[in-house]
Amino acid sequence: MTGLCLTLPADWWDLGDDGNRLALAICRVCPARGACAADTAEAEAGVIRAGVAYLERGGIAPICQCGYPDDKRPDPRRTTVLCRRCHVPQVRAWRQDRRRYWAEYYRRRREATADTAPTTEEKAA
Repeated sequence: MTGLCLTLPADWWDLGDDGNRLALAICRVCPARGACAADTAEAEAGVIRAGVAYLERGGIAPICQCGYPDDKRPDPRRTTVLCRRCHVPQVRAWRQDRRRYWAEYYRRRREATADTAPTTEEKAA
């Protein structure tokens, strides 16, 4: 029995590739999954074998809500697993960046209008 993965790009089965989600889905329906699991060595790391993603540090990678394996160290304080694709930056940092942007925008605008505004001497003439 041959595996479905033989005709597909091998990069999909390396952790961190964009094809990881598809590789996991293909492994779930593959007829050779049992044989692949039997051939999987304990030392394999950073790959997907028989529908299981193995971390480079050893152990099994948790699967994110989006279907990709989380290849970074999972935080034990998190209740849900979020991969690098799903991680949302903190809103507070975004607010500070937005404030900084608008402060700079209005400062430049005041400078530009101050340069082009007529002076009192020009108005009197």
